[in-house]
Amino acid sequence: MLVTGQTQTARKYGGEGNGGEKLRSLFVSIAFSYASGVMADLPPIRVHYPHVEARPDLLAGSPLVRGTKVPVRRLWAWHRKGVTVETLVKRYPALGPAKVLCALAFAYDNQDVLEADLERERQLLDAEAEKVPGAMEQTRLPFGSKPPGS
Repeated sequence: MLVTGQTQTARKYGGEGNGGEKLRSLFVSIAFSYASGVMADLPPIRVHYPHVEARPDLLAGSPLVRGTKVPVRRLWAWHRKGVTVETLVKRYPALGPAKVLCALAFAYDNQDVLEADLERERQLLDAEAEKVPGAMEQTRLPFGSKPPGS
């Protein structure tokens, strides 16, 4: 029996009947966001690297570490916040130091691409946050103020 990647992912996240529905709706939401222009095209890549690829059929064209689905934007964002290369290699042992360093070199040489990719991710996450049912806001309670009618 041939099992597609989407079916494997659905099974991994709760089965096709249960969590698979949530996952399927997330896939549809991402596809709709991409088609409606929420996910704008990225600037052209100026400097290409052997361990980094950007394919339109994987993560909407986001630069990835070749042979994986690890977005360069994740490595770049963590590294900019002070995470060391050694920590990134420990977090992604399958990448090894050469691929992590190559991805970071790509990010430094194509900063506009990575910034646009991070912004696109932020927009998508903000759009998804608005769809969360029962999202709560902070409610101000009248503690310390005069009770009504006094």
